[in-house]
Amino acid sequence: MAVFVGPDIVLIRRDARPVMKALRILDTGQHIATRFLDDATAALLNLPFRSFLRVTFVHGPLAALAMVLVLEGFNYTLDVGFVDWQVWTMAACILFFAAPVHAIIEYFSLNRMIEPILVGLNQFRNEDDLADQLPKLIAVRLRDKLLYLSLFVAAIPLVFFAGSTMVKVNILFDDLGVKVTSA
Repeated sequence: MAVFVGPDIVLIRRDARPVMKALRILDTGQHIATRFLDDATAALLNLPFRSFLRVTFVHGPLAALAMVLVLEGFNYTLDVGFVDWQVWTMAACILFFAAPVHAIIEYFSLNRMIEPILVGLNQFRNEDDLADQLPKLIAVRLRDKLLYLSLFVAAIPLVFFAGSTMVKVNILFDDLGVKVTSA
């Protein structure tokens, strides 16, 4: 688990550092410099998208790799008999099913969670203060969000159905005594 959670913790801390710094200053009751407030606001607004990228490109692949290592470790130490297609199917399920769904859920959850923090930070700023921070914001159009969401909502059941059909056919062949080999 440390294989895919460790890098997550490092990346989350990096992305949240400006927000935590600003909140610590505000918790002490000190006046906060506009620069810290701007950095925190930009980091907070970018947090859901950065989280999506982290889960999709770091957490998911490392979790799939960890699963491959665990299953191959079981094969080596316990001689459980996982064949390659089973190991790689499990890794593919993590990479193509679990990681995208996890990324989508985390993206929309963080969008909702940052709102009260943004409201709190905005109490300490003038309306024109954020204008110089706009280049730091990562724009994600609604069309792109919905395309990704609909792609995985439609694709996940279809791919899972295809994978489960392959497993069932393999079991049927085994029951019938048909030897399936890779050519």
